[in-house]
Amino acid sequence: MAKQLIPKKDVRRIERLLDELQSKNCIKPEDREVMKLCILLLTHGWKVRDEIRKHVNVDDKTFNEWWNNLKANGYFGRGGKIRIEELDNDVPIYLMSLCAEGFIKRKLG
Repeated sequence: MAKQLIPKKDVRRIERLLDELQSKNCIKPEDREVMKLCILLLTHGWKVRDEIRKHVNVDDKTFNEWWNNLKANGYFGRGGKIRIEELDNDVPIYLMSLCAEGFIKRKLG
């Protein structure tokens, strides 16, 4: 059996975090999957796309659109790393999710 690149315990932990964020009205139900994508990218990098895809419950068109939006806006760095602004609050992940959905574009350079 092939080793899972993203352990089930990581996915369960992310699901619990999303449940908590949703219960505190930090995210809406319709934002859940894009936030899951962003968290999986931040914790595991972009080189495990196929593995991430298994855990994000949207159609292929939506997933590809989010993925391509993040790529086009410079979130995918070298070696599978995710490039994100260093701020001392939750703003970067919200901006990342809005960028994935195509609502905003990141100004690069």
